Amino acid sequence: TTLEVRLGNASDQLKWVVGAYYYKEDQEAVQQIYQGILQDNDISYTPESKSYAAFGEATLSVTDRLRLIAGARYTEEDKSVEGTIYTNSPVAAPPGAPLPFLLESFGGDESFSDTTWKAGLEYDLTPDNMLFATAGTGFKAGGFNQTVAPMDTFDPEAEMMIAVPRVVGG
Repeated sequence: TTLEVRLGNASDQLKWVVGAYYYKEDQEAVQQIYQGILQDNDISYTPESKSYAAFGEATLSVTDRLRLIAGARYTEEDKSVEGTIYTNSPVAAPPGAPLPFLLESFGGDESFSDTTWKAGLEYDLTPDNMLFATAGTGFKAGGFNQTVAPMDTFDPEAEMMIAVPRVVGG
């Protein structure tokens, strides 16, 4: 499920947009690891992700040819996973245990958040050519590694992006 709403306006001096974003993903996964009598495991798990964000960006015309750009975004992501591992192997289960036998239950919850920004400028060299430069940051939430017990997580990624000044147009 995803939903994004925006509200914006534009005048000769100022263009702006503000908005909010929502995302939810539920999954169900089943895996089987089969190596004959030594290993015959059924793994089932249900990961869930929810993301919420609020953002805004504005472009201010300083002169007829020069514009400044500024923007920000706050993002929060909540991730969870629950799962089980059963074995169908009499070698992997305790002696006399009924099959399938529960080897492991696992799960965890994590939340990640960050505020990112964007800044830039645009300059009209001619009516058909524009020079621009932008810089900004990005965010990718962390999550769960493919381990079972204990649930291991990885950290979010943060990144700085710079657009090299360029001339565009005809």
